[in-house]
Amino acid sequence: YYSIFRNKSQKLNRPPRRPQSHQQGVPMRFLIHFFSFLGLTSAVMVGGFSEVPLDDKQALEATEFGLRTWKGGLHHEKPFELTSAQRQVVAGLNWKIAVTVHPNLPSDCEKIDLTIYDRFGSMSVTDASSTPC
Repeated sequence: YYSIFRNKSQKLNRPPRRPQSHQQGVPMRFLIHFFSFLGLTSAVMVGGFSEVPLDDKQALEATEFGLRTWKGGLHHEKPFELTSAQRQVVAGLNWKIAVTVHPNLPSDCEKIDLTIYDRFGSMSVTDASSTPC
């Protein structure tokens, strides 16, 4: 206990004040709301790859670029089906593209995984692999 003097002859004894959460920095209410909000938005990871619709114009442009430049354009003129597209925003865009190439013979089907870096219109294939269907 400490004393507060109202006047010289009278003392008022009060218990010490307990610190409030707002006196220690961030209010506890704010922290609870903030972390519950994070739980609701955990499906989107900041800085990570996110799914893109398969009819996205930029995804199709990146796919066509990858097929045109990878292996000297061996797969460029063949019909293809975009099966997965993911985008990561960095200093430009990273694309993870999954494509199925359908040549004239169904037995020659090929699944291709491309990673493409797009620096504001200047694209390059940074990784690629293929497996038979």
